[in-house]
Amino acid sequence: MYLEGLAEQFPALKQGQCKHILSKEMFYDVPRTVVPDYGARIYWCQHTQLSLGPDNKGCGMDTCQPGRACFEKI
Repeated sequence: MYLEGLAEQFPALKQGQCKHILSKEMFYDVPRTVVPDYGARIYWCQHTQLSLGPDNKGCGMDTCQPGRACFEKI
């Protein structure tokens, strides 16, 4: 299966990534269910289309984690 081994390549999958986080890297040649971390650090929320989530907290790999009301694991 194509998705096998992606947790090693994309560490955010190990901790559980929010399915609402978006990044320009999503538009590269990678599975659409994964937001790879190439270091650009430019993320936005699918709900708000801003760099802030619905709870007015920052959007990013380190901040969009379990515990936030808007978080939904991939």
